Amino acid sequence: MRPSALTIRDAATLLASAFALAAMGPSCADLLPPPGSQPTQVVVELVNATPYAVMPELYVDPEKRVYVGDQIVADENFVDIGDPLAPMEIVRLGFNCADAGSFYSDHALMLPPGRRSVPSDNAPLLRQGVEFRCGDTVSLIFIYTTTPAPDFFTRVEVNGRFVMD
Repeated sequence: MRPSALTIRDAATLLASAFALAAMGPSCADLLPPPGSQPTQVVVELVNATPYAVMPELYVDPEKRVYVGDQIVADENFVDIGDPLAPMEIVRLGFNCADAGSFYSDHALMLPPGRRSVPSDNAPLLRQGVEFRCGDTVSLIFIYTTTPAPDFFTRVEVNGRFVMD
């Protein structure tokens, strides 16, 4: 046995292990939030990507609804944002998770000046635990396209990821 060869091999193994640990970064436990710091809100972004004003027609219900009916489209669930969203405007709203079982945009209205309002082609229903979770950012993006034909619709993203049109 040659002591110098064993020492070099041990040193090489130790050095390789140190590099591997450094490359792995923090442990999974370091990435978890501290105990008791669970998210308590869901953020809803209303994004007007059209050249016209838009009324989002947003409803929020504490229950997780399976279908849309009179239970969610009710005065007490309507979210009044005041004036319509201006072109390219973004409004961020925070809701307590306990109050945000379902979000529903009931055919948002695009308001071209001097013309009749145009309802969104779709009316997305989103449920906590299905399409979003507590702590998420839900984006309702109102889009108007003119090619190949005029179309106004609501795109949904959660944390920047596409969910539905």
